[in-house]
Amino acid sequence: MSPHLSFGFIRETLPREQRAPITPAGVEQLIGAGHSVLFQTGAGAGAGWDDDDYLAAGADAQMSPQEVCDSADVLVKIHAPNTQEVALLRPQSTLLGFLHLSNPAKMSLRQTIRDCQISAVAFELLEADDGSRPVLEPLSAIGGRVAIILATRHLLVSGGGLGRLMGGSP
Repeated sequence: MSPHLSFGFIRETLPREQRAPITPAGVEQLIGAGHSVLFQTGAGAGAGWDDDDYLAAGADAQMSPQEVCDSADVLVKIHAPNTQEVALLRPQSTLLGFLHLSNPAKMSLRQTIRDCQISAVAFELLEADDGSRPVLEPLSAIGGRVAIILATRHLLVSGGGLGRLMGGSP
């Protein structure tokens, strides 16, 4: 049996980010595996899950990111922690998310990971045995579809474009 871990997640702070890193169904799976889950109140609201959904799944609500980070062994995020969130990371804890650690702008995060001996798992680098990227590939497919929708919107006069339609239609 695996050791008991406490997983935590906080509200994403990137503008217009609506996703939550753990769903209520994910909470149920983690708890079913013998772990616990902590979340910052309101962390799932943008994705359509309210605190009661997470509480019903067995998670514990915390008021602040600090409370979650102080208690969680594993912090799960969508995006890499911002400067304020990096300061909350606990030494010898684990960080999961799309971290983009090769980006020069992430130097302070890389340094914190080293200095605090944090285990980090960058979702964008996870590979299956066949070389595929099971986390990155579906998100890239969604991004490609959204790019077409946004391009179409920008081609419209109301979007600042020349009033052209996609697909060659006049």
